[in-house]
Amino acid sequence: MTDSRSPRFLQGDIADAGPEAARAALLSPRPSIAPKYFYDALGSRLFEAITELAEYYPTRTEAAIFAARGAELRAAFGTGSILIDLGAGNCAKAVSLFPVLEPKRYVAVDVSVEFLR
Repeated sequence: MTDSRSPRFLQGDIADAGPEAARAALLSPRPSIAPKYFYDALGSRLFEAITELAEYYPTRTEAAIFAARGAELRAAFGTGSILIDLGAGNCAKAVSLFPVLEPKRYVAVDVSVEFLR
């Protein structure tokens, strides 16, 4: 029997053929590669460092909105719901919402399962 509070990690992308798709994209007449291929554990840490730069404002803007509007979020959604965090990254966004929303379950969704672990 597993603890219901223990994290479960699901991997897979039905729409992606994995390395074959990346190889085909790089060998095409106009080579390209999807950014998701850079989001292994190291790439995710690099992105986290980028979000700390003064020039990268979205993370700070989200945090400011959550801080300023937390009471409104709680009034709109209540407590005890499921918090789904798309693009969870290091989960800092959700951590700031836990005391406000008090979710019964947290679902982190990110392209880098390794980073979430």
